[in-house]
Amino acid sequence: MRLDVCGFKSGPDYIDPSLHKIVTGKPSINLDTWMMPKDYLERSFQSRVSEADISVIEGVMGIHDGRQPDSHQGSTAELSACRLSFK
Repeated sequence: MRLDVCGFKSGPDYIDPSLHKIVTGKPSINLDTWMMPKDYLERSFQSRVSEADISVIEGVMGIHDGRQPDSHQGSTAELSACRLSFK
């Protein structure tokens, strides 16, 4: 069985999404909680997730690594707290 996979990347990364595209055959979408408002993240996620059987979100470094050492802003933990929905 072959699944249609959609890739996402937490944070402002441009190398990993290129690798996702090689593997999945479709563009990977960045989900950056520091640079994007939550409603934009939600729309970006929803616009792609319905096109696939499964979606994978790759986080950034450590789960709490963010914009600054004393803030979780921009971290994988912050993105997971957004609870992006499937509509």
